[in-house]
Amino acid sequence: MSCRIFRCGFFVFALKRSLAIFPSWFYSLIIFLFSTVCTARIDLGFLIDATSTVLRPGSHEYQKLIDFIRETARRFKISRQATRIAVVTYALRTKQIISFARSYTLSRVYSALRGMQVLGGRRRLGSALYSVKQNLFAAKPLCGQRRVLIVVNGGESVDRVRKPAQTLEGAGVEIFVVGVGGVGRRTVSQLVTDRAHLFMVRFARLNTIIKTLKDRICYSPGRTCEQRTIYLVETNILQSLDASLSN
Repeated sequence: MSCRIFRCGFFVFALKRSLAIFPSWFYSLIIFLFSTVCTARIDLGFLIDATSTVLRPGSHEYQKLIDFIRETARRFKISRQATRIAVVTYALRTKQIISFARSYTLSRVYSALRGMQVLGGRRRLGSALYSVKQNLFAAKPLCGQRRVLIVVNGGESVDRVRKPAQTLEGAGVEIFVVGVGGVGRRTVSQLVTDRAHLFMVRFARLNTIIKTLKDRICYSPGRTCEQRTIYLVETNILQSLDASLSN
């Protein structure tokens, strides 16, 4: 079995080197055919930095980011019974590109991505996390259906992010963060529970983390229903204590 895996991996590596003369879509198709598609039941949200330093239409970074979302989404089986996709962009405000209720096919997701545009103002990631909680993950989590949010961040936030992140975690949402460009770790490290949920990468190498990201999302056990309930109660108690102490 290990020999088969080695030969398959070597074959894909050889293709990657030899297909440089072919269009990028052809290479993506070959990699997709040799990749395992995740069939887990997941509500998979993307929260994308749409400040002008990250999401400039027509720029190299813009296309790399669109390709990253497309290629990550296609690693999952998109359907009502498996994975649903939602995409939200943020800067000073947020904009919902596509909701879980509308993303039952990859073609719908791809079509919606064409509507991604720069949003004006400074980066308010904390406010965006609260918005995602209210608009994407407001309902009570279902047993057997995981909740995952991929946050793509390109710089420091002007508001606080730890409490909004804890609110999402209390709602059963597992957060993965992709720091791009010259972003520091101060903001992004407050969003995740461990290093396995954090990726720091240049725009040009976004495609190199897709398989690892997919595997960690797909094969993560997540929290059981009982663990989610306990975590939510603990989070609410701590937030109440913080509010009392601040007053």
